[in-house]
Amino acid sequence: FAFTQERMEMDPPPLDFSVPLEHLQAEAGQTIMARQLQIAALNPDVTGENTANAMQQALGKQLRPVPVSPGLMVYLDQAKRARLIKRWNDALRAP
Repeated sequence: FAFTQERMEMDPPPLDFSVPLEHLQAEAGQTIMARQLQIAALNPDVTGENTANAMQQALGKQLRPVPVSPGLMVYLDQAKRARLIKRWNDALRAP
């Protein structure tokens, strides 16, 4: 907290980037991400609903990787970007 004569300012705590990438990729980090942050776990050792394994079981061959590169969205205008995201979401929801 930072106090001034005029008002009290609440500074947010600094972000902690000291967590090693290896932890985020490991089973423990992926479990935290899946259960607490609602980010799907990609580590095959993590179990539960919010995991790549669960998505693969539910969607089968419909679930396939999308190559990600800077060119994927860099040159898209907002309308094309919106269409791409809609198509992507529609494909993920398709039976």
